[in-house]
Amino acid sequence: MVRQRSKIAYKVMSGIDSVLWNIRVKTLGAPVWQLLGGKIRDELALYWSHCGTDRYRYSDQLSVNKLSTLSDIEDLSQEVHNRRGLDSDLIESKQE
Repeated sequence: MVRQRSKIAYKVMSGIDSVLWNIRVKTLGAPVWQLLGGKIRDELALYWSHCGTDRYRYSDQLSVNKLSTLSDIEDLSQEVHNRRGLDSDLIESKQE
């Protein structure tokens, strides 16, 4: 009989793993990439698989127009290509 872990078990293990990495990073004062062996390359190829689905689903929150035509998708692809990096953090902490 083969026992399989449930989806919740994988989520719990992932959470524990993240906490352990966080503790190690804070204790040693080094970034995770350095603990994993250091810098390997200056650039990383990006496989863009969502093709603008976030922009379609969350257009109100992102304050952008929904993608409705092929031209919109082509424009978004060009925008991503031109950007070659983020101008700002995508995750913002909220002050309570």
